[in-house]
Amino acid sequence: MNDYGDEQIRAQLRRAAEQLYEDPRLRDALDDEQAQQLLGWGMQQLQRAARRVVALPAAEAAPRLEEQAASLREVIARVNDYVQGYGRWSEAERRQQIAGLVEWLCRGRAADLQIGDVVHLETIAAAGDTLTPQELFSSLLTIITNREEEE
Repeated sequence: MNDYGDEQIRAQLRRAAEQLYEDPRLRDALDDEQAQQLLGWGMQQLQRAARRVVALPAAEAAPRLEEQAASLREVIARVNDYVQGYGRWSEAERRQQIAGLVEWLCRGRAADLQIGDVVHLETIAAAGDTLTPQELFSSLLTIITNREEEE
């Protein structure tokens, strides 16, 4: 964590990481491997957020990092919820849940999803309960991690 600047940012990053790993609503519908993948992605995002805010004055850095951490937790919670509810929800409910996930993804990364991502999410919502939980999770994980890999 020495790359993230002053002690306040490091302490805030530690707290955000603890919140990520201690909140069961972020992983209770996932198996251990899925939870590790999703939380690992979350940690990478927290570290990126810390690197982006470290040069800012503390009064700006702390709230910006907390905002990013909160958005990240919401994205992870929505992926978990989607995996949990997918087989029980109607197509309309799946579409509504996907819309919420898209909204939080855009907030958290401050960028729009690509049209291919939106089409992929639409396909997931329309697939009914034909996807296995693993296929569903893999599809969602691919979409949320795609932009970061391209940077």
